[in-house]
Amino acid sequence: MLCELLESWLTPSGRHARRLGYVREGVAIEARHRRCRRAWKPHLEASRSAILSEAEGLDGIAAVLGSGALLDVPLAQLAARFRAVYLVDLFHPWSARLKALRFANVHLVDLDLLGIAVDGDPKAAPSRLRDWRRYLPGPVDFVVSLNLLSQLPLRPLERWGEDLGEAWMTRVMLGHLDDLRQGPGRACLISEFCHRSYDDRGCLIEVDPLLAGMNLPEPLSRWVWPLAPLGEMSAGESLEMDVGAFRL
Repeated sequence: MLCELLESWLTPSGRHARRLGYVREGVAIEARHRRCRRAWKPHLEASRSAILSEAEGLDGIAAVLGSGALLDVPLAQLAARFRAVYLVDLFHPWSARLKALRFANVHLVDLDLLGIAVDGDPKAAPSRLRDWRRYLPGPVDFVVSLNLLSQLPLRPLERWGEDLGEAWMTRVMLGHLDDLRQGPGRACLISEFCHRSYDDRGCLIEVDPLLAGMNLPEPLSRWVWPLAPLGEMSAGESLEMDVGAFRL
């Protein structure tokens, strides 16, 4: 825990990312990956494979939204295929910065997709979900939304929930999907669509479908991500996700 705290302090980021807990959460995800490397391996490999499959036949400019620590991003292959690759996220941990330095055509874009970091107004976020495209030098040929869809509204809802309401969460997710669908460029959405919680005996406690009403097509591929295997959560509980790769 002390190492995670120190890493959070040393991670370059803006005030917004720190204030809403994005940096702390990102550092915790990397720490969990180190503890659960074997359990996470099939999920990370499936994500990389889905991205490369959807990138087949494309070149030009690629963008990865929610690039994070690049655990599930086939960065070397994307850098070899595309003229430029833009990694878009609210902040970029040191692990991602060091990986990106290996490729002259990979660029980091520090950007809040919701635009809240600019003016502090979360209510306008659903109408700003296409604005990220203005920060790139030209039309995108391939865009990946990486484990981002259901996560976009969570931190703002924790902070401003009473002012925003549940309908705001739906508008944010639909706005992100509209951006991916309307393009330009081919879009690959990788997203969890169901959470399942188990007790210490492996009995199912709760099922939480995450994307009801999103009108998504059938996934091109789907797999299970054991996000928190047995021993990772309090009281011996565990958590797994159904994840899918969708073409939009």
